[in-house]
Amino acid sequence: MAAVTSPHVQMPAPPPPSDFVPPLETGDRLSQAEFHRRYSAMPEVKKAELVEGVVYMASPVSIPNHAAPHLTLGGWLALYCFRTPGVQGADNGTVILDEKNEFQPDLSLFVKPECGGKAKLIESSLDRAPDLAMEVAASSVSYDLHDKLRAYQRNGAEEYLVWRVLDKQLDWFALEGGAYVKLQPVDGVLQSRVFPGLWLHPESLLQSDFEKLESTLREGLASPEHRAFVERLAAHKNAPPSDAQQRPSLQRKGSPTMAVKVHIPAPMRQHTDGQATVESSGASVQDVLANVGAKFPGIVDRLFDKGQLRRFVNIYLNDEDVRYLENLETAVKDGDEVSIIPAVAGG
Repeated sequence: MAAVTSPHVQMPAPPPPSDFVPPLETGDRLSQAEFHRRYSAMPEVKKAELVEGVVYMASPVSIPNHAAPHLTLGGWLALYCFRTPGVQGADNGTVILDEKNEFQPDLSLFVKPECGGKAKLIESSLDRAPDLAMEVAASSVSYDLHDKLRAYQRNGAEEYLVWRVLDKQLDWFALEGGAYVKLQPVDGVLQSRVFPGLWLHPESLLQSDFEKLESTLREGLASPEHRAFVERLAAHKNAPPSDAQQRPSLQRKGSPTMAVKVHIPAPMRQHTDGQATVESSGASVQDVLANVGAKFPGIVDRLFDKGQLRRFVNIYLNDEDVRYLENLETAVKDGDEVSIIPAVAGG
């Protein structure tokens, strides 16, 4: 009698653990929040960007076509920063523009918040476009001059500089009426409109004439416009904070308080000790959020900018968007639930 053998059964793979974070892949379509979550879980990846909802992973870096030009441009920018107290330069720092774009510009420059700048560091990332973003690109076909340019323009980056190495061209754009226009050289020198004294001799840069590159910048740094700019930055830093700069107390005194649950999105739970739901109280949604901020101060800057709810934070009361009720003034009652939901776009 022949032996009976049981058929081989392929067992299904076990499901991934609940805390599994999928890796980033070039071409993924993600929201900024999901992109940031995955990127943060991949410390071995040195550069990835989300451009109009699409993930781009960096390829190996060419020394002559990227690394060396990057170093030259960075040295030029560093000299300006050294001589201009009140501004901050960065190399490959993360910039969160909106719900579809998170960049790592090769170089960036912005006025420090304490000196009047609009951009702020939130969890080590810039919370909006820098005043000046810079990229080293191979040629005009690079996404630096297409999708990325449009995203910077839409999000108010005052200036954008792209060095097209293979084309031997430099494009310096300035925002004018909501659209980018190319800066035109004055006596062969490009001069920033946002940062007085930031002068660039493009031919020197393209021909690796470092002596001329440095001397041109030093001329700009010696200009009366640069001197006046440094004085303005210092005056703003030393001035007493205005009411608009002070974080207002959002809760109204004497208001009856109601017990409310607040649901915290995953990207913000690091500020609530990992809690997905926290207890709060207040007479309105505004009061409830103020109490959450009092308990967990780190979450305040993720929700508010100078007392105003950030553009890409949505607040729901019992599944209804408060924008269609009474906004943050919407009254709450015992047992209500408030949900903080970052705006999501992409697939």
